[in-house]
Amino acid sequence: ILPRAINSVDPLLPVTDGPDLVHHLQLIHLIQRTHRLAHGPALVPYLLEMTSYTPGSHLVAASVGDWLRVDALRVLLPVTAVFVAVKAALVYVLALRALPAGRASALHALAAPVLLLVPAAYTLGSFFQFYFYAQVVSETFALAMVAAAVIGAGTGEARWLWLAAASGVGVVLSWPVWIVPAGRAAPLGEVS
Repeated sequence: ILPRAINSVDPLLPVTDGPDLVHHLQLIHLIQRTHRLAHGPALVPYLLEMTSYTPGSHLVAASVGDWLRVDALRVLLPVTAVFVAVKAALVYVLALRALPAGRASALHALAAPVLLLVPAAYTLGSFFQFYFYAQVVSETFALAMVAAAVIGAGTGEARWLWLAAASGVGVVLSWPVWIVPAGRAAPLGEVS
């Protein structure tokens, strides 16, 4: 029975030993099924802390599932893998910008994404072991914001600043902790 059960596991389903995946799937399922964000006290017994969680990353998974006309559970692992790949590509772009121009710079910049694998618990473990889905998405937006700002400062083109601003909105909407209230309170001296 066990070999048959192992072979019947869908390779696109996220496999993890962390409890976070179930919570994320509940919110994604609710968004995909109802086409609304979680609000109201009636959902608290069902979603628990996810009723006040930042929904940006969950909107991405639910939207991709809707666009492909499949359950978002089936697209969550590929979507997460794409965000990790984009994050590695952005690290490469930032490393390439930091190096002096030359033929060997492109090759030397490849060391940066490879070095991301050294702390594997933070790169691959973030979605294979613990499944910090919202963290993976928000880190990608944060790196995109930095890369766009660096490229924009180097080229002077305003379109990069627009990309940095849009990525900043992505960070705010997907960061695993509500950073907007803390960001508003910090200038007022309420956060120490």
